Amino acid sequence: MTKIIEDTNTNDCYNKFCQWAEKYYFNDEFGNIKFIDKDSLENITELDICDKNINEIPPQIENLSNLLVVLADCNNIKELPLELFKLKSLAMLSLSNNNISEIPHEIEKVNIFYLDISNNPIKTLPEIIYKKKRISNLLLHNTNIQVIPENICQLKNLITLTFDDKHLSTVVKYLSYFPNINSINLTHSNYDETSPLVQNLGLKQDTQEWLNKEHKKSNGVIKIFQESKVTPEDDMESMVEYGLSVVNNEPEEGLRMYYETMELYEEHEKKYPLPAEIIDLSIAIVLNIAKTDIQHAINLLDIIEIEEFRVETIDKLLLVTDDKESKSVLEDMKK
Repeated sequence: MTKIIEDTNTNDCYNKFCQWAEKYYFNDEFGNIKFIDKDSLENITELDICDKNINEIPPQIENLSNLLVVLADCNNIKELPLELFKLKSLAMLSLSNNNISEIPHEIEKVNIFYLDISNNPIKTLPEIIYKKKRISNLLLHNTNIQVIPENICQLKNLITLTFDDKHLSTVVKYLSYFPNINSINLTHSNYDETSPLVQNLGLKQDTQEWLNKEHKKSNGVIKIFQESKVTPEDDMESMVEYGLSVVNNEPEEGLRMYYETMELYEEHEKKYPLPAEIIDLSIAIVLNIAKTDIQHAINLLDIIEIEEFRVETIDKLLLVTDDKESKSVLEDMKK
């Protein structure tokens, strides 16, 4: 049996995590432990500890600074360490089928797009969850959450939502606020083709027939696919809104949203107006990229199409760079 290398020159926190990882994470189906050194451990981007019969995620997890995905389903975890939410890159958190009763407010520190807390005795979610506009997948079924608050309407980028039958009327009421949603998963529901949900979705008759058939066949756990009612204008607004939500931490992702918005604008021959906030996005992109690459930021100044705002941004760049060549280029651009 091989072991993770423990480094006598590192702090105790690292070695404690190694001991935990040996026990839960790196065991394969034959009980062997993978050989891994310190550098490899720090470069882990996905932690899959599903169905390992574990009771906790150790606080030393914060040392995995590049972690993007945590899959910890089907365990007996009762509490989440606050250190988990120090992982600035964390994007996907799956915690279904545990014994978690509370999600810490510290979740506000991470910019996740996928959150699965299904099959846990959770009664409420922190309000900040409903302000995280990047969330596109939210799985809430089989929890003790009694009420889905109106704040859920702020999650404009929701694509998939799961919930319980008791939340049916609420979801029907707010459905129109989710322009991008394409699937809803109802657990143990008693609806049929005449239910308010089906009627509000505006499904075609053949889809309604499929829905009723699948519902009976799958004991209530199905997906409903909504007919798309989203206009290009809605798409552009969603892309810009998402870009603004991530640009401070992920300026290149914000830039990608800018280009996709402009591509859609051109694709429809400028028939639909650009969102007014696109100027805010373009400025934020340039200023945030300038923190690490001033030349790249200078090359992007043309995306700020309004001259007044472009000049203001140039003035800000002049304040943050000490590079003489860059300063000279920026001064010339102001003339």
